[in-house]
Amino acid sequence: MQSALSGVAATLSRLRAQGLCARVAVRKRVPFGPVMNGRAAWLEERGLILPGQRYEELVVIRAEHLPVPATTSGGPDPAVAVAARPKDDLV
Repeated sequence: MQSALSGVAATLSRLRAQGLCARVAVRKRVPFGPVMNGRAAWLEERGLILPGQRYEELVVIRAEHLPVPATTSGGPDPAVAVAARPKDDLV
């Protein structure tokens, strides 16, 4: 689980670059807890949240290793591996 403020697209890209099939499984908007409330002014100053915003979206990222069919040479077929990845949203 991670905050959407911490770069969901980058996390998905890194997981996929390691050969995992990665997607956002669950999203939920929640009020800031004590830590985020303490950082709200700093986040506002940097334009990471809207003025007065006191909620964030949390996401659960699911990543799994999918078996890749072998080519006739015995190695994985890269075209099949790429096609097997879901085309879900990046954010």
